[in-house]
Parts: sequence; C-alpha cells; structure tokens
Amino acid sequence: MPFLIRLFTWCFLSRIIPLSNYDTFVYLPVGSRYIKGILDHDVSVLLLNCEHPPLAKLLIGLSIYLFGFTNSFNASVLLHAMISSIIAYFIYLMGAKNSERKGLLSWVLFTFDPFSIHWTISWLDIPMLMYMTIGIYLLYYTDNKHRYVPAGVMFGLAFLCKYTSILILFIFIMLSHLFKVINIRYSLKAIAIGLIILLFNPQFWVGGATFAEVVAKNRKVGNLSYPIISFPLFNNLSFFWIPSYIWCFSSCNSHVLPLVTPLICFIAFIYKKVLRGSVGVDYKALLWLSASLITLSILPKHYVYYNIVLIPPLALITSEAILNSRKARIGILKRIVFIPASYMIALSPLQLIISIMFPTGWWFLWDVMRNPHVMGCYSIIAFIISVIAFTWGILFAFIFL
Repeated sequence: MPFLIRLFTWCFLSRIIPLSNYDTFVYLPVGSRYIKGILDHDVSVLLLNCEHPPLAKLLIGLSIYLFGFTNSFNASVLLHAMISSIIAYFIYLMGAKNSERKGLLSWVLFTFDPFSIHWTISWLDIPMLMYMTIGIYLLYYTDNKHRYVPAGVMFGLAFLCKYTSILILFIFIMLSHLFKVINIRYSLKAIAIGLIILLFNPQFWVGGATFAEVVAKNRKVGNLSYPIISFPLFNNLSFFWIPSYIWCFSSCNSHVLPLVTPLICFIAFIYKKVLRGSVGVDYKALLWLSASLITLSILPKHYVYYNIVLIPPLALITSEAILNSRKARIGILKRIVFIPASYMIALSPLQLIISIMFPTGWWFLWDVMRNPHVMGCYSIIAFIISVIAFTWGILFAFIFL
C-alpha cells in the first residue's frame, strides 16, 4: 500500500497537481554518473557532490540503471517508494511491540499522511531514514544481547547516506541514557560501529581527497559557521522566536501537501486529557522526535523536506495517545527535553491552517519580526504572536507530557 500510493502520487498525480521537489537536477544525474564511473573503474567520480556521502546517490544511480525502461525520475521514485514501504513495515514492528493495534495504527499514520507521501522524494533523507529506523528498531525494540552489532551496521549505512543522521542518533542516545531507556554501553557500541563504517566513505581517501576537504566543501555550501536558527538572537525583538522557530520547521511551504499527523496527535491529547484525565505517551518515540527536532533546529539551513525524519516517531506517539492512557508520570525537569516536540504538536492546528491558506505565512511572520525598522507596529504584533507561541508550547509540554 505505501508503495502504490507513493508511486501513483509522483508518477501520475503530480502531472495534475503541482508538487514541489528539491535537487532533482542534482542527485539524479550525480547518481547516474556514480554508477557509470564505477562501471568504468573510475571511483574518483564519487568526489562529485562530496558535501554529502555517496550511498543514497549510489542507490539512486543503481535504480536508474536497473529500471532503464522508464525515465530517471520515475526510476528514482520507484526506489524511494520501495524504501518508504520498508520504513512503514518497521514502524509497524515498533508499534506492535506494545500491541497489534498500535502497530497497525502507526503504519496507517505513516502510510497515509500527505506530507509523508509527498516527501517520498527526499532523495537523501528517505534512504537515511530507512537505515536509521531499522537501526533504532534493532537497538531499542529487540532483546538480542548482541543487537548493537546489526544496529551499528544500520547506523553506519545511515551515516553514509547523510551526515545529519550522526547528530540525530547521538542526541537520541544521550536522551535515552538520561531517561534510562537502554544501557548506554550498547548504544555507544552501535554508534562506534557506525562511525567505523563511515570511515570507509571513499570520499575521504579517493584521489588524494581528505576529510578536511569534505568539511571545507560543506562549509562552502552550508555555511556551517552561521546557523539560521541563531540569527534572531541578534535582533532585540526576536528572542522568543527561537523556540517557536522549531515549530515552523513542521512543513509550511508552497505546493507541499500538509502534515496532518501532529494535528491528529494534538486532538488525541486534548480529548484524552479533558475527558479521561490522562493520555498515553510513548516516551521512547518522544525522545526520538525531540532528538530529530533539536538537530533540525541547529542545522545551518533547513528545507521543508528535511522534516520527513519526524514522521516515524510522530506516528508512534500519535497511535499511543489515541489507544492508551498514561501509566506513569515523569519529573518536571525531564519534561524540558520534550519542549521541541511539544511545540510541533501544540501549534499543529495553526500549522495546518497556514500550510493550506498561506503556505509561506510563518516565514513571512519571521521576516516581519526581524525588520522592526521597516515594519513598525506590525513587527510588534508578530513578536506578540511569537511570545504566545512560546508560552503555549511550554505549557503544553508541562500539562500533557
């Protein structure tokens, strides 16, 4: 089902409805050149687009090579639809560790969320997410004594798709240790195995290349020394924008299908809390979501499709909130960890309205805020909205999580 829905959306429906996509003109040709270069015994071709590791692009190139009966875009969509189906299956397995109903509902939420369907074509992020999801499942949802070995291999493959996965997994492991989810020795062993596998990235040594050169390329492309998230700190009226800016990562942009799972989660939290007095919280998935949001908030740049990494933990959190009630409470200090996820869930009604009626509205609000010398009182109004968002996000974390 995930495969067919995504294939239909991008191979047929996208011809009728304009849907945005990113970097198709970069990763598809580069992937093809990777495969052609390897077949010609020229591994130096892997230095193309070396700001990202090569595995995801190699998979794209391989799909174009194998499915040559269609065009390169459809061939790549075919691969990514398959990968999305694998992700959906492992989300089901994670949920099913609690109950069959939770597994099925988590699968449904990931499979049918419009945003998840749209960003099947997150060319590097979807393969990265597949390996991350499998690794997290093996490490946190199975009981094998040596599970850190296959989990570490999966983490290493994720690292070879996109470097973002290193930070997400490191933060997730640190938070999991804080909440005593798993013995940190297993997690650190898995990360160590992943980093060892990353050392085999040929971009670090092919043709005299060095790790320093790869970092230099990333600095040139991504401006690592100046993250966007830090910019409002230099504007006196924008301090309260910082936390709410984490929420703005939740999908608003032109020609992007809406992200609805956070709104479903929000409704479930409100309904269960008001009518039943308690709501079920999947803290393991909540840590995963918070780790992903914290990572996205400190990246040097952010495109809407990066948010595809949020959908698996969101699906698990939402299904738990719908099906179960709270069994235990956590301390106030630990709830601070959940504030990033809280913003995303608490502000989801506004996010969905903006994404449908004014897709670039949140970005417009940010521009109004950071230009008070031009916008005058409108900048103050935008600042007040930001303060309200800031306050509501924190209250939601402490009331519902």
